[in-house]
Amino acid sequence: MRCRRRLLTQILPSLERWSEGGGVLVSGDVQLHELSDAVAAELRRQFLESHAGVLLSRAQRPGDERGLRLAARVAGLGDFVRTAQGSVQPYATRGRRGTPAALQPRGSDFWHQDNSYFATPSRFTALYATDRVPEGEGDTLFINLVHAFETLDVELSQEAETLQAWHCHAYNAGHPHPQYPDGPHLPTQLHPLVRKHPVTGVRALFLSPCYLKALETPQHEQESEKDNAKAILQKLLDHATQERFVFRHSWQPGDFLVWDNHVVMHYYFTPVIEARS
Repeated sequence: MRCRRRLLTQILPSLERWSEGGGVLVSGDVQLHELSDAVAAELRRQFLESHAGVLLSRAQRPGDERGLRLAARVAGLGDFVRTAQGSVQPYATRGRRGTPAALQPRGSDFWHQDNSYFATPSRFTALYATDRVPEGEGDTLFINLVHAFETLDVELSQEAETLQAWHCHAYNAGHPHPQYPDGPHLPTQLHPLVRKHPVTGVRALFLSPCYLKALETPQHEQESEKDNAKAILQKLLDHATQERFVFRHSWQPGDFLVWDNHVVMHYYFTPVIEARS
């Protein structure tokens, strides 16, 4: 009953679909970091059960790292991942257009699920836009992998559930990685091609082609069996990357975007024109 009374002390914002492919928008003039724990928990429940994969709230003013942590309650609980750059990292996307680096695709240029190369991949990722992005640049594209799995034919989905794949941080979708010219610095990790959501139990594809280096195939398997497994993986990739599963976010200052890496994969879109040396 205490939780019910707390919910009534603050209006519960609604979640509205902002794309046919997926994604929900927190409606109204709401500052996520100011929500009570009870209201944030209810939004989190609705978001996770929607399997929309991405939650957007506009015109946010979290102020500092504490505000970002409070805003992130609407997606998940738990500590932020700490890296060498800290738990909250300033991330500037200036683009590589017109530079030699434009000829060196890396990481975010390919479809991926964040940190799929870890033994325990990241659950959620959040970005907060502090500056204006030039029109037509810096969009983030998403694919809803729950919808992609649910629309597979029965035979292909059953085959996918029997397979596992190795993920490597330096694989770079098969392209040379400019940051790792000498090869990977971390061990590869084995993950299933289909995994269950840890909260809802709903199944989704786990592809992350930027980091998915190879399928796990027993050494005793015949070449024909290995080729068949590769063909299944390609069918899954071709299916998941159909336009009907893709949706795009164009950034505005103040956007707070959080996504569930169990539900979606993504990449950052920056058009590349002729690079100059």
